[in-house]
Amino acid sequence: MKILVTGGSGFIGTNFIKLAINEGHKIFNIDNLKLFKKDWNISHKNYEFKKINIQNDKKILEILEYFKPDRLINFAAETHVDDSISKSDVFVKTNILGVHSLLNASLNYVKNQRKYNKFIFHQISTDEVFGSLKFDEDQMKFNEGSLYNPSSPYSSSKASADHLVKAWSKTYNLNYNITYCSNNYGPFQYPSKFIPTVIIKNILERKIPVYGNGMNIRDWLYVEDHVKALLKITKFNKVNEAYIIGGNNECNNIKTANLICNDFNSKRDDFFDHNSLIQFVEDRKGHDERYAVNTSKIERELNWFPEEKFLSGLEKTIEWYKSNTRWWERLYNE
Repeated sequence: MKILVTGGSGFIGTNFIKLAINEGHKIFNIDNLKLFKKDWNISHKNYEFKKINIQNDKKILEILEYFKPDRLINFAAETHVDDSISKSDVFVKTNILGVHSLLNASLNYVKNQRKYNKFIFHQISTDEVFGSLKFDEDQMKFNEGSLYNPSSPYSSSKASADHLVKAWSKTYNLNYNITYCSNNYGPFQYPSKFIPTVIIKNILERKIPVYGNGMNIRDWLYVEDHVKALLKITKFNKVNEAYIIGGNNECNNIKTANLICNDFNSKRDDFFDHNSLIQFVEDRKGHDERYAVNTSKIERELNWFPEEKFLSGLEKTIEWYKSNTRWWERLYNE
């Protein structure tokens, strides 16, 4: 299959492209390299790359007409919640107007190529569009039919993009998929995200900031499990369907930080306690309490299940950051 990937030089996109090429797919990647500065994807006969901003619908259409993909998977997004609070206009431009440009380019492509029944626009969304659950374990988890109730400018911009995708399907008959993933972690994640931050601070033996009291709960999804789910959706080629992809690993932030610190402690010969590096800082504005997702639909329909356990996934991630200091040092800001 030929897949046009947007934002494929970022965290999840890079992991997706590696696996997709291994499975024989042909990939054309578009990325503006704003965040990661460089495309780290492997050189391969089935891989092409072009530095383009997704808001440039004319350039996007040119690539579509040239490459003639069967589907477009949009990973491109501004994702840092803290940045969205201070720079919301950037998130509106990329996450809403950028998706609008991609949809219009895709629509013109299917019209010109008469590929209405063969092309799918796949939007990578987030469970954050549904808002926050309470800490009560008995509260119903988010599912594909949950109402949108975003809390931050980031999640609001992602929710807006999802609505555009659905509208382009209903109004213009553009085929789509939307997937809502829980919090990802793993190789190539940007250093300012929570798990990489905790790992890097442990490596450097610097103070580890944890928001509020650290009790906010996230469902952690190992990135390789996520991209395997995306490839299953691609393989089954279902049209106009939404799927939730989660790791079934609910863990609060302070426990997650302690697990990482304990891994560092276990590899030391002295008495230094990495847990002593943890310090609580002023809570994030509008900080969601808990994310938890119901993955029964994708399990039932596509026989997908997360394979990586949280502890083993953390160990792999820690070792990756230890072995790739040159990668994160150029991106890391104190």
